[in-house]
Amino acid sequence: MRQELRPTKHYNMMDYLNKAASRTMSSLPFNELDNLLLSCFAYLPLKGIVPEFPGPAREGITIREAAKRFFAEHPARELLRGDVFMVPVYRMFSRMAKSRRFGHAVLNNLLGIDDDELREHFGAIEIRTGDGVRYISYRGSDSSLDGWKESFSIVCGTIPSEVRAANYLNETQRRDDAPIRTGGHSKGGHLAVFAAANCEPEIANRIVRVYSNEAPGFLRGVYETEGFLRIKDRISRYIVESSVIGQVLDFMKDPVIVKSSAKGFLQHDAFTWNVDLKKSMFMLANSTDKKSRRFKKAFDEWIEDISVGDRKILINDIFYALERRKLQSFTQKKGVFLTVLYLILDFPKYHRSTRDAVFLLANRYLTGEA
Repeated sequence: MRQELRPTKHYNMMDYLNKAASRTMSSLPFNELDNLLLSCFAYLPLKGIVPEFPGPAREGITIREAAKRFFAEHPARELLRGDVFMVPVYRMFSRMAKSRRFGHAVLNNLLGIDDDELREHFGAIEIRTGDGVRYISYRGSDSSLDGWKESFSIVCGTIPSEVRAANYLNETQRRDDAPIRTGGHSKGGHLAVFAAANCEPEIANRIVRVYSNEAPGFLRGVYETEGFLRIKDRISRYIVESSVIGQVLDFMKDPVIVKSSAKGFLQHDAFTWNVDLKKSMFMLANSTDKKSRRFKKAFDEWIEDISVGDRKILINDIFYALERRKLQSFTQKKGVFLTVLYLILDFPKYHRSTRDAVFLLANRYLTGEA
């Protein structure tokens, strides 16, 4: 009799959270999956609930108590109608609050800046995980156009959020002597690495691990600085098989490549990453896929051929086109479709240097080898 093959079950970090819920940090030491959960924690809008930075030193608030107050103020129906990418983050928050592993973790020093005039979007939070170590979680890009514009601007040099990240790490940890972990998802991971490489040496010496989860890298010069060289061996860098964001300005070797249940760019969503529940670690792939490798090769060559001035013009052209057509965010209804449509329609209006740069990148990608 022919045996029917069953589809392979893919576990994600919500499954890990359910499995590890009753385990303390002493019975199951902090691991890379805990890192990913905490890196996503910075996306939560906890203003008015968690003690804010700067401010007087306070005891903080547990995740359990913060969740109780947050969900009392924000009914589930309201949250489900909001940003679709935030729904799994709210579910994560609820489950963490009910768990023995995270419920008593303490939140403190919340900082959130969303200034469209200054083009700065930044968020960070300190989490005391119960094992004597602080986890500094930096927020990734939000769904706003201004937030993404700032993120794109890393190809031009230092951005305001990078400076803010280093200052935040210095000022929140200077008053303490505890060991530090720091990390983030997407832009948040980028900020964690920058902060660790640019903080005060005394604080850098207390950093036990820096987690970069599908985060873009830096211009080549950053990798040669004294601060980066000091902490590079403590960086754990994760990208997915179909990585795009994690391949931008990526000049570090040997990332950990994580399998995902999603396809293409959607793998950037941390909640699609596959985990090994028995080993409490990610399911790993041998390499990135062909499209990801081709993109990296094309982008690395392209960025060397485009001046910083032309990069700035390109970014301004793209986001001006989207703002002019009143696209508010990438997560509004049909946001991705409208983004592509508007960019195509406005292409003839771009500066010549932008049109040339786009054609060059497209040609490098289409004719290059993986």
